[in-house]
Amino acid sequence: MRLAALFVLCTALAWSGESAAVTEFKKVMADDDGTAKKQAIAALVSKDAGTDDEILPLLVGAVADRQGNEPAIRALRARTGLNPPAREGASSYPGYPTGDTAADWQAWLTARTRDVEMKKKLDKIDKKLDPVVVDKPVEAEPEAAPIAPPPRIPTDDLGKIDRIIYKSSRTLTAFVRSKRLDGDGNLVSVRVVHRDGAGEEVIDASVIARIEEDIE
Repeated sequence: MRLAALFVLCTALAWSGESAAVTEFKKVMADDDGTAKKQAIAALVSKDAGTDDEILPLLVGAVADRQGNEPAIRALRARTGLNPPAREGASSYPGYPTGDTAADWQAWLTARTRDVEMKKKLDKIDKKLDPVVVDKPVEAEPEAAPIAPPPRIPTDDLGKIDRIIYKSSRTLTAFVRSKRLDGDGNLVSVRVVHRDGAGEEVIDASVIARIEEDIE
C-alpha cells in the first residue's frame, strides 16, 4: 500500500511540474504548525526547489504570514544573496527592499517581475535583428514558379529618414509613419516603413530608448 501511495504521489508531482519542496510548502502554509512552516520555507532556499520565478513569489507571500514572517525573510536573503544595507535609506530592486514588511518585499517583487518581462521583450528584439547564420551550404531546391514581389510602399511622401534606438542599443533607420499615444499622451507604439519601401511594422514603445527624427 505504501509503495502504491508513493507511486501515486510521484505521478501527481510529475504531472503538476512542482517540486516536492513546493508541494510541501503549499500544504503546510495552509495549517498552523509553525515548525512545519519554518522547515518548508527553508527548503525553498535550494535551487532544486524550483526557479526564482516560481519560488520568490511564494517566499514573498510567506512574509505576510505571522508564523512564517522571519523564516521567509531569512530565506529570501539566502535565495537572492541580498542583505540589508549598512545605512538606512531608499533602495529597491535590484538592491535590497526599502524594508522587511510584506509591502516592501511585494514592491521589490513587482519591480523584479517588470524587469524580467522587459528583458524578455528585448531578447526577442535582439533575435529578430540578429543576422541569420548558415552553418553549412544549403542544397539547391527544385526551381519553382517565380513569386511576385510584395508591392513597394512609396516613400517619397514620408519625409526624411528617422532613427529608432532600442534599449538594447541596437538601431533601426526607417520612416516613422505614425505614432500611437494613450489617453495621457504617452507613446504606446510607432508604425515604421522600412527605407527600401518593402514593408512596414509596428514597434512597441516599451523597447524603444529614443527616436531621432529627420536624421537624413
